[in-house]
Amino acid sequence: MLPSMLRHGVISTCFAGDIDLGYLIGKGFDAVRDALNQLVPNESPRAKNTLARFLNIQPGDIVALKSHSAPKQAEPRLVVARYAIVSGARRAKYKLLDDLGHSIEVDFLGDQEPVEFRYGYGGTLHEVEAAERISAIFGPFHAATRAASTSTSPRSLTDKATHESMIEARGAYIMTRVHNELQNAFRGRLVSLYGADAVKQEQNYIDLLVSLPDKLILVEVKASASAVTCVREALGQVLQYAWQLRPDPRSIEYIVVGPTAAMPDAAQFLDFIRATTSLNIGYCSVDGHSSLYTNPSKTVILAGMPE
Repeated sequence: MLPSMLRHGVISTCFAGDIDLGYLIGKGFDAVRDALNQLVPNESPRAKNTLARFLNIQPGDIVALKSHSAPKQAEPRLVVARYAIVSGARRAKYKLLDDLGHSIEVDFLGDQEPVEFRYGYGGTLHEVEAAERISAIFGPFHAATRAASTSTSPRSLTDKATHESMIEARGAYIMTRVHNELQNAFRGRLVSLYGADAVKQEQNYIDLLVSLPDKLILVEVKASASAVTCVREALGQVLQYAWQLRPDPRSIEYIVVGPTAAMPDAAQFLDFIRATTSLNIGYCSVDGHSSLYTNPSKTVILAGMPE
């Protein structure tokens, strides 16, 4: 289902997909549920609850689309394929699509590798309310999308020829905002560890550079929720920096900074890169960096694709 959602710029659910329910958007859970009892009495209670929640998603809500949530042995597991923010001003924008059913327009954020969390979310749609889970699953996207939903800046980027280019422009705005917030926060972290005089920003296109007597620390900031995607996107830049800095006799440490903590697949990827290239490269979230060693650090809607 995800390729079709990306193509249309929507999230969708297919329950009772032959009835236009656009007039119920934003009417409240109980009102929508009562209407569904009349319209589709034979649908299951679970399906009607899902539709009632779906039709009350609000503009500015951030959505994580799961690829699956089957447990790994005895451990719960949630795998998120993409993130999006719900479009619209006062109400979400509804469509009834032949191939997807009930659909709501969204702005998809950047492409990414799947990112895994130790939470269990079966079924189609869940509202995430616990602060620690919002922080873990959505990270800085939560704050950035809230700010963007009240800003006119993204809309000034949408005067393009196609719907796809509009989605791309708004999504790029969100990702840029997340990148800048991460960069600012990590700069503060580095200044607290090494002092303001040692930390440079945007020098020779390097996001952040720490210059110490015995080593250089080069930091590349990436906004993807997937640590693997962050490392993959940063690697070419990191290699270019290594090439440009060859005359410097100091050792060089490379840090890729992303919004979320690294899972085991990212650690394995980094081990492979270090063994293959001899680069002293690590990944961390903003709060995960230590002056001693770079280690993987330790009202919102979660919508899932049908399993």
